[in-house]
Amino acid sequence: PLQSWTTRTDAHGIYIFNGLAPGSYRLLSSFEFDDDDPLARDKSVTMNLHEGDAVTQALDMILQ
Repeated sequence: PLQSWTTRTDAHGIYIFNGLAPGSYRLLSSFEFDDDDPLARDKSVTMNLHEGDAVTQALDMILQ
């Protein structure tokens, strides 16, 4: 099973994940996430995180 983390944006659409371990992560934005939705997987962005990284990543909202 996939391990997932969720967060919410602030009023300006800014989101933060703290304390992630180095590795490869798949990011996506959605009002309601369904892991079995192929559209959500196709619209995701893969990001590689290294020790000490602070990364900015813009995301497109998925409309269903």
